[in-house]
Amino acid sequence: MIEEITIIGGYDKQGNKEPVEKVIIKKGEIFGVVGPTGSGKSSLIADIEQLAQEDTFSRRKILVDSKEPSYEDRTNPRRKMVAQLSQNMNFLADMSVGDFLTLHAKCRGASDKCVNAVVELANTLTGEPIKKEH
Repeated sequence: MIEEITIIGGYDKQGNKEPVEKVIIKKGEIFGVVGPTGSGKSSLIADIEQLAQEDTFSRRKILVDSKEPSYEDRTNPRRKMVAQLSQNMNFLADMSVGDFLTLHAKCRGASDKCVNAVVELANTLTGEPIKKEH
């Protein structure tokens, strides 16, 4: 079981060293990547997904539990630790938002009591209201 991911800073588009040298994300933490268009958010997420080893444009390095990931962890799709969803992806689900969230909670071993809280939180972030029956 993975306990933490460490991101060792790299370089920006202009070749300048990133101001943040190291970020450690511990198991169970939730974090957001925020910044203006072109600031490198997608690049950072891609580096984490690829378990970069100074071999991407940014030259960042990702450690898993303070160790370099194995070649197998980096290349075998069945061993992927991170899934990335782009803001440009579209999905079609043949179920309501409430049913989807209930199913997702069940898959994660959580109680479906969190569904209302998730919808309420989502409505603090979206421009258009979301309802469980949508």
